[in-house]
Amino acid sequence: MTNIVNEMKEKGWDKVAKVYAKDRQAGSIHHKYYNDPALLSLIGDVKAKKILDAGCGEGILARELVKRRASVIGVDLSEKLISIAKMEELKNPLRIN
Repeated sequence: MTNIVNEMKEKGWDKVAKVYAKDRQAGSIHHKYYNDPALLSLIGDVKAKKILDAGCGEGILARELVKRRASVIGVDLSEKLISIAKMEELKNPLRIN
C-alpha cells in the first residue's frame, strides 16, 4: 500500500499543488459556479455538524463549511496541498484541523 500512496503523490496532486491551489484561490469558474455550489447544496445545513473533508486539498470547501458553522477536519493525500491549507489557516484562523 505504501508504494501505491507514494506513487500517487509523486505523479498526482503534489506535482500540481501550487498551480491547483492558485486556481482555486483565484475563483476557478468550474469550482465557483458548478462544482462547489452543487456539492454545498447536496450537503445542506451543516450547522453544529462534525464533518470530515476527505480530499480537502487546499481547504477552500473546509473553510466554507466552517463559515456555515460546522466543525471540520480536513485530510488529503497531498502533503503540499495540506501545507497550503495549513498556511491559509495560520493567516486566517477558523479552527480547522
